[in-house]
Amino acid sequence: MVLHAPAVIYAILLRCAGQALLDLGASRLHARMGVLAVLHTWGQTLMFHPHIHCVVPGGGFSSDGRRWVRVPKVDFLFAVKPLSRHFRSLFRTAVCEAYADGTLKIPTEIVADAQALDLLFARSYRTDWHAYAKPPFGGPEHVLAYLANYTHRIAISNRRILSFDGETVTFSWRDYARHNAETPMELAAVEFLRRFLQHVLPPRFTRVRYYGFLANRDRAVNVTKSRELIASTRPRASLFCIRRPRNRVFLSQSRPSNLSSRQSITTTHPAPIHTFPKRPAASSN
Repeated sequence: MVLHAPAVIYAILLRCAGQALLDLGASRLHARMGVLAVLHTWGQTLMFHPHIHCVVPGGGFSSDGRRWVRVPKVDFLFAVKPLSRHFRSLFRTAVCEAYADGTLKIPTEIVADAQALDLLFARSYRTDWHAYAKPPFGGPEHVLAYLANYTHRIAISNRRILSFDGETVTFSWRDYARHNAETPMELAAVEFLRRFLQHVLPPRFTRVRYYGFLANRDRAVNVTKSRELIASTRPRASLFCIRRPRNRVFLSQSRPSNLSSRQSITTTHPAPIHTFPKRPAASSN
């Protein structure tokens, strides 16, 4: 389904990931939160695995906008089960609405009608959709530098390509089951290109989006206000815009499928929560 309508499904993934976090922020924390969301579609072996990484500040504005509401614990944002279930519900509703109004066009051999779409979702509900959450590793700057890799390249970096003999491409990948061991993989050139081209985004599609108080229109004002409310001593350079000139990543204030078990969102608290549905055992990512 995703491969037949990538722009529609990717937009739904991003929107539902952001909305799920904002909704839980309003109901559990009683705060208006902000979300930076980044679309990521590949795994280490270039297999197709669409999911969303998010960066979430450790708090938000009170309902009257006069106070900064902190998360109760610096290493905990929300319980992952309610988050994953709410995202799943939002995603199903959004896909069904897009199909009903004609925005989402799927070949009849994939989904014949609305009833077939409901059955597809019913089967997907048999698989748990999981949210993976953790505090920032090494601090917010490290998190954003990590996400910058996804915003400025597609699928694989040149350094991972080890050789090409005219017929076979050999590249390295990290085997998470073996403690991130670097492992070589050989693919026929045609298969390598097939996997790579799955991750080329539709024309003019924006893979980085902002929600809540980080939404584009009011972001600068809200970030300044949040710093004042929490009496922040951090530099005024924004942590919410990523620029990457040449080979160096830095932060600047200027702006420079199938759904079932393969869908996921990833979020990051105070500056990640990675949220993934369980992956099939045969997956090599």
